Amino acid sequence: MAKLKVSTREIGTVRVFDLEGNPTQESMQSVAWRIQRNIRRFRLQRVILNLQHVPSLDALDVRKLLAAFIRPQRSLIFGASRCVRDILDST
Repeated sequence: MAKLKVSTREIGTVRVFDLEGNPTQESMQSVAWRIQRNIRRFRLQRVILNLQHVPSLDALDVRKLLAAFIRPQRSLIFGASRCVRDILDST
């Protein structure tokens, strides 16, 4: 699978961040900063993180993403694999 990419789209008043590819430590940090910058710049209140096309994440990657999603009033993680769900449960 390719390098980690992030794209955004809007569904009504909700901004969706679609992640796709295999994450590395450097690419995950870059993506987390980009997401956080977007949330702050546009003062987003409702966001969705779509992880359907990310096969696996480690605990550090999940924490970086969660830190980027603290600011909005409502955020949702969609399509998390079993591995990611287990990390979320333990974190």
